[in-house]
Amino acid sequence: MSSALGILAILAGFRLLGAQASPVGLWTTISDADGKPTAVIEIRESAGELTGIVRELLVPADHADSVCEKCSGERHGRRIVGMEILRHMRRSGNVWSGGEILDPENGRTYRATMRLAEGGRRLIIRGYVGFSVFGRSQTWVRREERSGSNDHEPLMSPASRSQPRVDAIVSRAPRKPMPSSRTAFELSANQ
Repeated sequence: MSSALGILAILAGFRLLGAQASPVGLWTTISDADGKPTAVIEIRESAGELTGIVRELLVPADHADSVCEKCSGERHGRRIVGMEILRHMRRSGNVWSGGEILDPENGRTYRATMRLAEGGRRLIIRGYVGFSVFGRSQTWVRREERSGSNDHEPLMSPASRSQPRVDAIVSRAPRKPMPSSRTAFELSANQ
């Protein structure tokens, strides 16, 4: 009986390790310029491919900043919150590649690779044109998922927005209070 429980505990441990071996979940993006949190991205898996959707902007944004005017095609003029910015990422060993990432600030799409770091707590994404050496990397920090969350609900309570929680993982980032972020609801109310 105790050996069966031991085997179950080992299998449960492997399952937890496997769960962390996937980028599926919520991620906080960190600005290359100032090290501050900028957005929350939800990565989902469907048919063996990963996609990433912007769930919340963590920086102050007016209506013009919350719409992708520089994007082309179906993304042009669309709201950034709710937009799919990561597409067609497929796993190849410990790396996901073959897809693309959109930079909503300049409207450009780049080829992309990504890999987990620090036990699945960080995601290193590299966007590039042509060859990977001609690109730049950005590190995202995993967020705790909330049970029962819904796609239209802000990920942070209004009271906590003045100092968003990014945990001690972003210890290298400057520790200054952020201005209040605006959610999709607040932005749509101003239209």
